[in-house]
Amino acid sequence: MQAIRVAEHKDLEPRPMLVAHVRSPKSQVLAELAATRASIFEKNKRRHELKARYWAASLWFLLAGLGLSTVALLLHT
Repeated sequence: MQAIRVAEHKDLEPRPMLVAHVRSPKSQVLAELAATRASIFEKNKRRHELKARYWAASLWFLLAGLGLSTVALLLHT
């Protein structure tokens, strides 16, 4: 059985971004901010999709187990 490991959620680091662009023009900063946010979103999206698939499989296994245990109880009595 496979387990989902606890992983750190990726997010923008404000301090390095501020230091790198303190004297840059606003349009350049906004463009780089948008590009950084887009790449972080893509990384997090893959992780969320994988977790959603595991969650759906877990739900189906739980329902199957509940159904089979109900059938077993009905057949036993």
